[in-house]
Order: sequence, then structure tokens, then C-alpha cells
Amino acid sequence: MLHISVQPNLTRSISGFLLGLAGVVSGSAYAQWNPAPNWEDSYSVNGVCYCNSSNYDHGLSAKTAPTPIGELNVVDICTDIKAVLGEGATNGRIPFNDIQCGNGPANDAADEAGCPGRVDIGSAGCDVIGPKWDLVSVYGPWPDGGLNRDAWEVSASNGSGSAQLALDGLASTRWATGVFQSPGQYFDIDFQDALTFDSIVLATTENPEDYPRAYEVYISSNGSDWGVPVVTGAGNGSTTTIELDTVTTRYLRILQTGSSSNRWWSIHEFNIFNSGPIPPEPEYPALDRSDWTVSASVNGAEAEFAIDSSPNTRWDTAQSQRAGQSFEVDLGELNTLAAIELDSAGSANDYPRGYAVYVSNDGSNWGSAIASGAAVSASTTIEFTPVSARFVKIEQTGGDGHYWWSIHNLNIFGEPSDNPQPTIELLDSTPWSLAANRRNSAAGNAIDNNQSTRWTTGQTQRDGQTFEIDLSTVQTFSRIVLDSAASDDDHPRNYELYVSNDGSNWGSPVATGAGDSSGVTVIDFPSVTARYVLIAQAGSDSSHWWSIHELSIYNVQ
Repeated sequence: MLHISVQPNLTRSISGFLLGLAGVVSGSAYAQWNPAPNWEDSYSVNGVCYCNSSNYDHGLSAKTAPTPIGELNVVDICTDIKAVLGEGATNGRIPFNDIQCGNGPANDAADEAGCPGRVDIGSAGCDVIGPKWDLVSVYGPWPDGGLNRDAWEVSASNGSGSAQLALDGLASTRWATGVFQSPGQYFDIDFQDALTFDSIVLATTENPEDYPRAYEVYISSNGSDWGVPVVTGAGNGSTTTIELDTVTTRYLRILQTGSSSNRWWSIHEFNIFNSGPIPPEPEYPALDRSDWTVSASVNGAEAEFAIDSSPNTRWDTAQSQRAGQSFEVDLGELNTLAAIELDSAGSANDYPRGYAVYVSNDGSNWGSAIASGAAVSASTTIEFTPVSARFVKIEQTGGDGHYWWSIHNLNIFGEPSDNPQPTIELLDSTPWSLAANRRNSAAGNAIDNNQSTRWTTGQTQRDGQTFEIDLSTVQTFSRIVLDSAASDDDHPRNYELYVSNDGSNWGSPVATGAGDSSGVTVIDFPSVTARYVLIAQAGSDSSHWWSIHELSIYNVQ
């Protein structure tokens, strides 16, 4: 039995359009269906109509199709649109049942009409078009895509009677001039209303040599006055994509200005697209450099020149570039970082041949690089996922036997302005009182600003060990940092964080988790207002104590 259906009549994006025309790639693990922006036809894979087949296993779990919310499994789509027995718009019939064409018997006419989303072609019994499913009502509108062609009217200088075939959704049909290409041939579209778009796609899939040898595109508000072309160019193979500045118009003309002595001009499918406005580049706010301290692995005495705002001074390696050279910045406090700019414009060839960016909260434990790459010019902007840190290290990973590495000006930026930089306030620890249920007398070492001292349990980690802070007054805060980096592996294996206003009633934990193996554990949680903080050890480790060299509390807004 031969099962046949056709592709739907419109695509939602240029990429989807090309996929649809290309068909299913032989040997591909997943087949894709080419959808329309609003009304959908049945799923067609390798010439087969699929959905809720009762007699055949077509491997639907391995088939996908685009929807307004993204690529979904065909079985899931069938479920979402209620394409099952007894549901949906079919009054009890099984929608999307197999279409028997050619080698099979003619379908029952009632079955034909009751199969929504199907367009039949072929021999007897395959000439009924059933109702279509509305995926927009299920998934919402398509994002940017091919504009709806239902109301369009088309005409042409040659073969005007077949012009509508360029809009019928079938790669196998076409409009054609019927004569060899020559200047003056045209294809006109009346959108019936003003449309906004920025690209045009002319597909000649079945006749790839029938592309326009040269063209001019015109727009008009009345269909008579065309003015000057908005874009010119030449076609190319089976798909000609014409990009133009965004226009709004009711009438469009594609004028042939080239010629061919042996090829017609054909259009199998015509679509226009509106990609929408290009989002602006994010604007990163530069961080204040006044409290920064900078250093370098070589020529450290001149490191300050990289942040003195003078284009005439610089820090440089004073030697050719080689892996391992580094430049460090202490921002003075925690900041949220999103980008770094290295400017060596006064020494045009001294940009880093390779770089890796590291961040740290203590200046000792750097972890993995958050960004890496190679500069190609004197101005290098390094963007990365926003991260909270106090210390930044830029390490040279490349080499150059002729040029030094120089920085005339270095800037570090916070999050883009559409995602405002948070305000990070460090709470004053001066009035705090500390207590612990192990080695209580050493608890104050956790806030003495001395990395060489610590509070520690003096025993291996176990459930129930606690560390408590009395802030002396009610405070608002949302971040706690536990720094145990100077005592290798003494981070809490698991923790629970509690707050209280009386030091007795703690309620449920406001945060739980596991300490960071880097030694610096940053605990973020929804903002709370409280006087007392309790950190309870909820894990265990038979080899390591729990230590805190420095504890900080922040209000992040």
C-alpha cells in the first residue's frame, strides 16, 4: 500500500522553508515536517501521512515537527491537539488516519472528510481536503516567520494564469514564464493590506536552473507607481534569498533584468519574512576603578598604568609574549562582572595572542577559566556569563616572539543595562557576637579579617555542628560567604542556614546546599530581615574538620 500526503502551504521561517523543500534526508535519524504559520496539514515523512495510525507503526517517536514553541515530537503534538479517537474536531473519527493512494483501495468519502489536517493527492479516493488543525490556538502565535499568504493575489507578465501556483505550498508546482528569460518579465503580489518585511525567498527547487539571472525589487502603495528599486541582485540556484531594509507596502514587484537563452524563469514557492527589529547591543556599565589594586607576574611596578586613564602610558611584559604571563585586579569588594576590555591601541600589535580569564573571591583559588580566546586587534572585548567575584586574573595562553603584551587601558564591566547591576552591601561585622557548639572560644577568628586564623570544629565533620551569629540589630541580607580556602577541604559537606529574630525560634532553613570544594562557599537566598543567623552542618566527613577563616554577610539588591 502506498501512503501519500503533501506538505502544507507555508513555512514559518527561512530555515524551516529550506528544510521543507529539501525533504527528508536519507539516513537521517529524525525527519522534519514543514509547517504553515497558522493552519497545519498532516505530518508527511518520506511521502507518508502520519498521526494516530491504528494499523501501522511508523516510528512516530523518532519524528519531530516545528511548532510555535519549538521542535516537538510528533506523538506529543498529536496528543496536544487531541488527535486521538473521540476527541477534537472529528466527531469521533480517528483524525490523521492513513491515506490510501495509488496501490490501495479508494478511501471512504466520509473518512476522507473526517481526517483533519490532511491534503490528499493521487488517484481515486485521494481528492478530498479535510479541515485543518489550528496549532496557534494550542501553542500560541508563531514567532518570526513567513507571512500568511492566504489573502494574497498574484499576477505576472507571462503565464499569469499559473501565478497562484507559487503560493500553493507545493514544491512540485510552479509559476513559469513559459519563454526564455529576458528583461521586463515581472511577478507582482498584492498583499491586500500593508505588510512589513525584510526578506524575500524565491524557491525553484524542482528546476534549480530557473532562477532569475538578475532582478530588481520594487514596492508600491497603489500598484501603479513603482518608483526606484529598493534592492537589486542576481538569483542563485534552487533558492534565491533577497534581503532588504525593512519595508512596509501593499504591492511588490520582482522585475527580471537578466536574460537566458535556454532557461525559463520559474518560482515554485514564494515567501516573504519579517525578522523583526535587531536587538541593540547590550550596554555594559563600567565599574569604578578608584579602589582597584592591580599587579602582574612580570613588570608589576608598571601595572597601575593600565588603569590610570591615560592613553600615553601602559603596562607591558617588557618581554615577548609567552604562556603564563598574567595580570590581576583586586576590585576591593565583590562585584557582578560581565565583560572585560583590554585596550592596547597605543601599541597596536601588543594584543594577547591567547587569553584565559579567571575569577576568585579570595585571590588564591581561581577554579576554571570563565572565558578564553585569542585577541585579533588592539581593542579586545571579552564577554562572559555574569559572575560575582572580587578578584580577576587575565592569563596569557599564547606566544609571540616579536611583540610584548601591553595594556594601555583596562576596564571591567557589570551586567548590561537591561539587567541592572545589583547593589552589594557588605554588612559591618564590628558589633557582631559569635558562638559555636564546638571550640566556641575561637569563633571570633571567623571575622577578624585575618586569613591565617580560623574557627574550626577540631573534630571531623558531622551532623549537628553549628555556628551562630548575633548581628546585634535586625539587618536585611541575602548572601553569606564562608571562606575556608586556607584549610584545604575544610568546607562544609552540607549546610542548612537558619535565621531568627530572638535566637530561639529558627523555623525552616532559608537555604540548604553543599559547600564549594574551592574553599569559598557563596550562599545566596531570597532577601531576609533578621538579627540572628545559624549555620548548621548537615553532612559528614571522616577525614576533615569544618573550618571558617573568614565569614561575610551581604545585602544584594
